[in-house]
This record gives sequence, structure tokens and C-alpha cells, in this order.
Amino acid sequence: MTTVLKSIRIPTVEEFNDIVIGNIDENAKQWPLMSSPIYTLMILAGYLYFCTSLGRNFMEKRKPYTLDRIMITYNFIQILMNGYLFYKTSSVLFSSDYSFFESRIDMRPDRLFFVYLYFINKLIDLFDTIFMVLRKKNSQITFLHLYHHAMMPIIGWLYSAYMGAAISIFFGATNTLVHVIMYTYYLATNLNAEFKKSIWWKSRLTQLQLVQFILVTCHALVNFLNPKSEFPGVIVAVSVPQGFIMLILFLDFYKKAYNSKNKQQ
Repeated sequence: MTTVLKSIRIPTVEEFNDIVIGNIDENAKQWPLMSSPIYTLMILAGYLYFCTSLGRNFMEKRKPYTLDRIMITYNFIQILMNGYLFYKTSSVLFSSDYSFFESRIDMRPDRLFFVYLYFINKLIDLFDTIFMVLRKKNSQITFLHLYHHAMMPIIGWLYSAYMGAAISIFFGATNTLVHVIMYTYYLATNLNAEFKKSIWWKSRLTQLQLVQFILVTCHALVNFLNPKSEFPGVIVAVSVPQGFIMLILFLDFYKKAYNSKNKQQ
């Protein structure tokens, strides 16, 4: 054991740059935030600090902001953007050069660009929590919510930097479809408050998210176990555990939020 521990060495900054930054696709590296992961990590650090400390302290003695018009516009934009990304990703899924069981790294600029747009969309998703802070909906800002919103931009960045339109296509297609439905529901609640009272809609959305995590985790595992698939180690280290963690967290949330309520109905 001592010999093994001695053989473990923390990489130097130069080695880290060679591995992480040196392997970023040259096309992706030209786009904003893609030349290094540090920019995304800084945005996420600011996001977490605002949502857990700075923003809450700022709102502590203030009345909640009324953001109805802003949120209607935001939800509508999200429906359009996720709808466009679903169209683009699903078109690749049904193309002749895509295989569900044998993923190939695909860095063609046209396909890589909408993978990059998916990453940008995951950063835009952070406004979900910012709006909660400004509306003083602090009870909705759970560990699950923060973890999910913080991890998705990281995964989006990794896909954009190293994989392009490969295993990320199936993930992107399922995720954007779920988000089209989810933001349509949010828009409906903005336009008609009665939708907020419907436990049926809320529970079905969570069920849909659970199905999504099962599908994308199985897809990642199939490609990880297939020696013919091109699956970089850094993607394995993040994507596969992330799928299991999100599935466990959402199952726990579902049991606590809906099971007791469903029994009462």
C-alpha cells in the first residue's frame, strides 16, 4: 500500500494544462468560454455564492421582486432554444452515421456548434435559481437543485471540448425534450396560477426526469463497456457517476415530495 501511495503523484500545472487544455478541440477552443474550464468554474462559483449567500443577504430585508413578465419571456426563450436543440440533436440520432451502441467522437464544426449551444443553454439555466433568490423562494433552492444546475454546465463544457456530436447527442436530445416540456409547464404557471396547484403535473415532470436519467445512464454505460466506442476517460469519470447520482437524488426527491401526497388523493 505504501508503495502504491508513493507512486501517486499530483500533476504539475504544466501537465494539467497539457492534458485538460491541450486536448480541447481547436474549433471549440475559438468560442467564448471554451479555451479553458476555469471560466465556467468561475461562473459556477459566482452562481453558488450568489444563490447561497450574497443574494439571500441582499434580499433579506427586501420584498420579493415581481418578475412575471421577465419569467414569461425567459420561459418562452427557453422553449424555443431547447426546441431548436432537440430538432438538431434528434436529426443526428436518425442519421445513417450515428450508432446508439458504438459512439464515435464527432468534431465536425456544424455539429460541434450545436453541442456548444447546448453548453451555453446550461449556463442560461442558472437564471432559474437567480429568479428564485430574487423572488425569495428559498425553500425551492435545495441541494438537488443547486447540484443539478452546477453540474450540467460542466458536462456541457466537457462534451463541447472533447466529444462533440458523439455520446452527447443522445443525452442532448433527451434532455432538451424534457426541458421543452418543463419550460412549457413553467410558462403555463406564469400565465395561469392554477397550474401551480396541480400535483399531477409536477409529479409527471419528475417522473419524466427520472426516465431521462435512466436512459442516458444506460446509454453511457453501454458505450463505456463497448471497446469499439470512443469514450474519453474524463467523460467516463464525470458522466457515468453523474447519471447514478442524479437518479438517486431525484428518486429521493420524488418519494419525499409526492408519495405521501398521492396517498392522500
